[in-house]
Amino acid sequence: MPASDQHPQRAGCGVPSHATAATFRIDLANETAQREALEKMIVPGVRSAPGVVSGTWTLDRDRAESLVVITYESREAAEAMASNIRGNAENQRASGLELVEVRLLEVVATT
Repeated sequence: MPASDQHPQRAGCGVPSHATAATFRIDLANETAQREALEKMIVPGVRSAPGVVSGTWTLDRDRAESLVVITYESREAAEAMASNIRGNAENQRASGLELVEVRLLEVVATT
């Protein structure tokens, strides 16, 4: 059964059914430029992507890693973003980021 059939009340209602969790190694020496790109380009771009419900960008300074969790209204929207994230490696490297992994997850509860 497709994910949209499992949770029909979720479709198009801004309720997340799936998420991506992407881990990036970051170059903290580029933090100012990375933060500016995040605020001016990345967050607005993600916000306007089809099916996005919410996004959270985190920073673990001790590990020099960022974990980005984005939730979506459908599995298809999550798969499209995961593909976009994987395909954007060149731009990520130019910004001092290295994609470690991107995972596609089912959302089972939210607050």
